[in-house]
Amino acid sequence: MKVKKRIGSILLVLFLVVSILGNVKVPVSAAGTSKLNKTAITLQVGGKYRLSVRNIPKNGKVTWTSDSKSKATVSSKGVVTAKKQGKTNIKAKLTYTSGGKKRTRNFSCRVTITKKQKTSGKNLVVYFSAPVQERSGQVDGISSASRTTRSKTYKGNTEYIAELISKETKADLFEIVPQKAYADTYELMVQQAQEEQEKDARPGIKNKIKNISQYDTIYVGYPIWWSDMPQIMYTFFDAYNLQGKNIIPFCTHGGSGLSGTVERIKKLEPQATVYKGLEIYRTDVTNSDSRVKSWIQKKAK
Repeated sequence: MKVKKRIGSILLVLFLVVSILGNVKVPVSAAGTSKLNKTAITLQVGGKYRLSVRNIPKNGKVTWTSDSKSKATVSSKGVVTAKKQGKTNIKAKLTYTSGGKKRTRNFSCRVTITKKQKTSGKNLVVYFSAPVQERSGQVDGISSASRTTRSKTYKGNTEYIAELISKETKADLFEIVPQKAYADTYELMVQQAQEEQEKDARPGIKNKIKNISQYDTIYVGYPIWWSDMPQIMYTFFDAYNLQGKNIIPFCTHGGSGLSGTVERIKKLEPQATVYKGLEIYRTDVTNSDSRVKSWIQKKAK
């Protein structure tokens, strides 16, 4: 009898557990973090911009539509083409399966189309540099963010090259300043940079370029962190419409060169002309003046 009572008690407990678990709501939205890379853009007539939905589930599919094809069209890959002045909406419909059910999420981007502007011929050098005292023997964790010294003045490696280019081309200079400063020690910055890359993060930028439309050619500089641009550079490319512009990349690195970043920029800015980039090894920075001048004269082709 005791054995039977014990078995009965066990079965009762199991029944209660199953009942409780059966009432637990399991999250069904596999696309909870999915979002459109832009919710509003401005294009000149004839201009193009590629919209994209980030964090699409593996079984997800995106379809694109335009509220007014006479004002702006959109391709199956999200490339928006401005047709005539006015405003319209580009919509993205994400379909995916979760919990055995078909689900949808809808996104919208407001598109403003203006008349085509005349070019100015002005140049801009945009750069990000976060110098720390590097550790010897490190190769492209974030070693290329290290600082250099000349005439007892400390500068970030990328900052040093950016100033050379600005001086040689008589270009305006713009430093990308993060909303939240990066750590000033090597170990902490390595960890922070890696976490941002793993999350495909978009760190905030504190300052803004007042009128980027006035520039025809933009030199874009960055250190190589974990074989890629720092994630804050992706924030920059998301923030500005660079269609029709000449983009000339340059980087400082600790062993991996440009590390495929030129190709990534081409994908981020399909309607811009992206030139062959310049790479400077971290220990060559202060001796690179003649090389930088030669590269500029060849227009980085």
